[in-house]
Amino acid sequence: MGSIRRSGWRGQVGRVLVTLVVLAVAVAISPPGARLLGLPLPWASATSTCTAPTTITVAAAPRAVPLVEEALAPVDGTRLSDERCLTVQIQSQAATDVISGASVLPPDRAPQVWIPDSSLWVRQIDTWEFAAAGSLATSPIIVAGSPAAVDSLGWATHPPAWGTVLSGEHPVALPDLRDDATASTALLGLWQSLGMDASADKAIAAAVISAARADAPSVQDALQAAADDDPKGPFLITSEATVVDANRGADQPRLVAVYPRGGSPALDFPLIRVAPKQQDSHRTLAVDAVLAALGTDPVPALAHANGLRDGSGAAPEGTGIETATVAPLAAPSNTETAAFLGRLRDLQVPSRILTVMDVSPSMRSGVPGTPLSRVQLAGQAAIAVGNLLSDRSSAGLWIFSLERDGALPYRQITPLAPLGTTRNGQTHRDLLDRELAALPDQVGGAGTALYATAVASVRTMTEHYQEEAVNSVVLFTDGSNENDPSISLNEAVAQLTALHDPRHPVQLIAIGIGPTADVQGLQALVAPTGGKAYRATTPQELRQVLFDSLARRTGPA
Repeated sequence: MGSIRRSGWRGQVGRVLVTLVVLAVAVAISPPGARLLGLPLPWASATSTCTAPTTITVAAAPRAVPLVEEALAPVDGTRLSDERCLTVQIQSQAATDVISGASVLPPDRAPQVWIPDSSLWVRQIDTWEFAAAGSLATSPIIVAGSPAAVDSLGWATHPPAWGTVLSGEHPVALPDLRDDATASTALLGLWQSLGMDASADKAIAAAVISAARADAPSVQDALQAAADDDPKGPFLITSEATVVDANRGADQPRLVAVYPRGGSPALDFPLIRVAPKQQDSHRTLAVDAVLAALGTDPVPALAHANGLRDGSGAAPEGTGIETATVAPLAAPSNTETAAFLGRLRDLQVPSRILTVMDVSPSMRSGVPGTPLSRVQLAGQAAIAVGNLLSDRSSAGLWIFSLERDGALPYRQITPLAPLGTTRNGQTHRDLLDRELAALPDQVGGAGTALYATAVASVRTMTEHYQEEAVNSVVLFTDGSNENDPSISLNEAVAQLTALHDPRHPVQLIAIGIGPTADVQGLQALVAPTGGKAYRATTPQELRQVLFDSLARRTGPA
């Protein structure tokens, strides 16, 4: 046989199936014009002497590797009709590694066959050409939890919609979006089920931001809660195959699969021929042989033995899922998928936010219906937004009012730094929260240098722009440019226009608190930066405004 790499069989069923496959191939193959189960295949005798090998590299998702190894074992080393031997090399490779390779490797150094766990990955490469050749297997994306947790919500008999699952009402562990197609596929299902409109975009943003929070449950947290049968433990967004694996050999289910109402997207394990125009006739023939073997009748049984559904969606028997009703979601169009993936990429980019807080005397004014002053409300809202940001995100704090720091109408309180960094036993997040809570002690001065501060804060962020982050200024004020004739609105707008660089964008988000805020002036200031101005008069409005400012952000150009 050739150099196929194997990682071991999966139980007695897998060994029996592979034996049957090998026997079938041995009986069916005869030169010329070999046939397997009545299907013509492009190889001839496995015993004849080969003039030279043709090596085919198959890059497969780790979850698919055992299935691919078993399916290709019978054809590795066989002689093809061009008198060359087929040698199969199987690489267990995460999709993100393949995507990274595509950015630097020419097509002739790409794997000849790629089997990622989801077609979503394929759409993220534009340097290689592809030809789809079917699906190796499928596995629906589901919600999983301990039996006690599922029973407590009645989800076994009355499954929730995706919007309910990911609304934040119940703790949910979402795998890392950067390297796990399960999370991306689940969010695609949520986006589709909500209509793929602006409200669906906000729901996606909410789920992504929630999953990135420092206190968000992890996949391990959810699995441990399931092992403990915790009725209040977090649920897990995962594939059906994960549930099959978790329950294998158990008398009672450890994980219960919930199939959300309205349909489930699925991992589809596509068979992808990579860069077909770069292949000569020998390699084309060899790839044909590999793809033919991956599409033969024994493969569905091998998929079932590995806990996966086959390409048609039929479930493996004896696993407890064969009776599950799964409503598949139709695949969105290429344009819709591209828009979704672009939105997802933007949301995963870390934030770098300079918070600029008005501490002029009017910020002591009370907020109707609450015991809070305007500056307390703004500080608490900023703390809440900071808690939504991951530890990879950076934040800093300025305050501004006239006559506070010599000639300057603004002052740095905390520098920009990643929220997760630690100094003297304290995280930067904790330091920032403490300073925001102490803002009432900073109120004073003789007016509001709104225009000068807006320009200075955007200039600072532009001069210290950080690649691979969303750079923005979030400015809070309750008034207008008061008692500061040093710069006019038109001059400030002109300077902000000159500072704006589309390749290194710094958005200015301006939030007017209360009825006296000059929203018209704020709108003029934010326009050159591509930002947005808001008015908020209640705590509820302010929370919504701040979330919207996070949700609408875009990544680096």
